[in-house]
Amino acid sequence: MPWCAAFVGAVLNLAGIKGTGTLWALDYAKWGQKLKGPALGAVVTKTRNGGGHVFFCVGWDKDYVYGLGGNQGDAVSIVRFPRSIINSYTWPKDVPLPTNQPTVLAVSTAKDAGSEA
Repeated sequence: MPWCAAFVGAVLNLAGIKGTGTLWALDYAKWGQKLKGPALGAVVTKTRNGGGHVFFCVGWDKDYVYGLGGNQGDAVSIVRFPRSIINSYTWPKDVPLPTNQPTVLAVSTAKDAGSEA
């Protein structure tokens, strides 16, 4: 069973933020306020065969977004995704975006994204 959206929703709930309330990862592409690019803690979605995937941005460089998510190799982990496959970056509507965002932040210990199952 895909559980990445359940993980993101549970983490948001623990922070006192209302998620989508669904288990469909791509619902997060329509949630919150859209961002033009990555930001630390942003909710990120990507499409894949049969659906989508959702995770939190914990870093990026010119080629990759590094994501903390559930159901990444059937675990909670940090993996890297090519920026070319990302379809949205979102942020909670009622939470101000941090102003001290770096322009590039890489996570050197992340694995390449494999299956999100």
